[in-house]
Amino acid sequence: MFRLRSLLLVLIVLASHTLAHARFFYENPALFHEPIKLDLNYCEITLSKRSIFESYLSLLKWKVRRGLTYRGVPVEKAETIWEHIDKLKKAARILGRRRGLDVNKMIFIALVHDIAESIGIDYIPADNKPKAEKQAEELEHMNTIYFNIRVEDPELAERVKEAWEDYEFQRSKEARLVKQLDKIDAAIGASVYERNGLGNHIKEFYETPYKHLKDPKLKALFDKFVSIRFHIDDPYTWYFANLE
Repeated sequence: MFRLRSLLLVLIVLASHTLAHARFFYENPALFHEPIKLDLNYCEITLSKRSIFESYLSLLKWKVRRGLTYRGVPVEKAETIWEHIDKLKKAARILGRRRGLDVNKMIFIALVHDIAESIGIDYIPADNKPKAEKQAEELEHMNTIYFNIRVEDPELAERVKEAWEDYEFQRSKEARLVKQLDKIDAAIGASVYERNGLGNHIKEFYETPYKHLKDPKLKALFDKFVSIRFHIDDPYTWYFANLE
C-alpha cells in the first residue's frame, strides 16, 4: 500500500508538469514493471522493482534526443536519452578503471546526469533558452524528483541529488571527465547517422566538444576520431578500445 501511494504521488506531480507525461503513464503502465538493468559489478546500487527512481529512469527510454531530430534524423531512428546514458556509463566505467578513479562514482553520475529531463525538456541551442532560465528549470525538476524519491528511499534520494549536482556544477574530477565524455558521445553517435546518410548539419556535433574538452588525452582521442571517422568500421568499438 505504501509503494502504491508513493507511485501515485509521482503520477500526480508529473501530471502537474505536462499533460503529455501524464497521458504517457496512463497508456504505458508497463513502465512501472520493466526493470532498469544496471551493471551491479561496477555500480553498487540496489533498485526495488517499480521503485520511484526506476520509474523516472524508465521515462528516458521513450524520450529521443532532440538534437538529432532537429537535424533531420527520423524520430524512429533517433537515439533515446536512455540509450545515450547506457553508452555514457560504459565509457565512464572504462575510463575510470583505466585511470584508477572512483568508477562507481563516475557510473552513477553518468546514470543520473540527465534524469531531470525525465519530466523536463531536452533543450538544444536552437531553442535559445537563456542559460540561467534553463538551469533554474532543471533545478526545479530535480527538486521534484529528489523529494519524490525521498518519500521511498531517503538515502538514495541524497545520492541522486549529490551526483546530479556534482555533474551540474562540475565539482569533482570524475564529474568533469563524465561531462567531457558526454560531449564526445554525442559526436560518436552523430557519426553513425552521418555514415548512414541520416540528418543534416551533422558536422556541428564535431564542433561542440572542442568547447568542453579540457583533458589532453580526451582531446587527442577526439582529434584522431574526427580525422579518421570515415575509415572506422564501428565508431563505438573504436572509441571504447582507445579510451585512456
